[in-house]
Amino acid sequence: MSFGSLSSSLGSHAPRLGIGIIGAGRVGPVVAAAWRSAGHQIVGISVTDERSADRAEAILPGVPHMTTADVLERSEAVVFALDAATIQQEVASAAAAHRFQMGQLVIHTSPALGIDVLTPAAEAGAVPLAIHPLLRFTGTSMDVTALNGARAAVSAPKLMVPVALALAVELGCEPFVLDEDDRDLYAAAVAVATEPVSASVAYAWDALSSVGVEDPSAALGPLVRSSVDAAIASGSGAGAGFARGLTPEAVESARRGWSGPDAPVGAHGFYVAMATAAITRAVGRGEITDEHAVAVLDALHRG
Repeated sequence: MSFGSLSSSLGSHAPRLGIGIIGAGRVGPVVAAAWRSAGHQIVGISVTDERSADRAEAILPGVPHMTTADVLERSEAVVFALDAATIQQEVASAAAAHRFQMGQLVIHTSPALGIDVLTPAAEAGAVPLAIHPLLRFTGTSMDVTALNGARAAVSAPKLMVPVALALAVELGCEPFVLDEDDRDLYAAAVAVATEPVSASVAYAWDALSSVGVEDPSAALGPLVRSSVDAAIASGSGAGAGFARGLTPEAVESARRGWSGPDAPVGAHGFYVAMATAAITRAVGRGEITDEHAVAVLDALHRG
């Protein structure tokens, strides 16, 4: 296998690349399904338990379940669709076992890692690529549709950037090249855009359930979706209204609610952290006065 054959493969008719997937979590089967729809062959996927096997079969019917070693041996392109720590471990283990091949594309999908984590593969002659779709994966076939139009960050050695961009386009994404020096800030942006939303929904779900709201998910769905849409429309100004609405009286009311006997554990601390961040940002941008900020921060951290 060579760089030339891989490049020509991306420009030929399907099937073009034999792609193997390591990891049958929320991401691996979905990106595999998207690439299969684009004409690539999915040669196999590694599974670790019955749940991951069921997910792989549901999204990739007929694709063989393999060991990691077999995926690496049989694939022109191999995708490590795992969390950041596990990618590091699996890449190091595969390199130690001399499983990477000359010219093989080795791809990972983590937002937190650049191509440096794939150095052991590159030292064996493989081609390191990082492709991260900006999507909160659910691990269902709906994600394949959701990929269409999503942005995707790609990193690759200079000569292989066109290949990484082409693979991202074939996922249905609109790619952009991410400079490796910007990786940490990019990963932080992804985390801030996703993890607080999940935590907020979890706390709100528990709170609504505790006050007797039937089916909190149905109640929260329209609220959260419309809030996200409004925040995206506001762009950099998102959150200013929340900060301006924070007063010592509003903070005290929130304290009573989030510290009550039926409040979810840890909810008050989460609220304080979120409100503190909003106030700090707003005063730094000149959206509220210093006096307003001091009064609210004092109320937030009182006691």
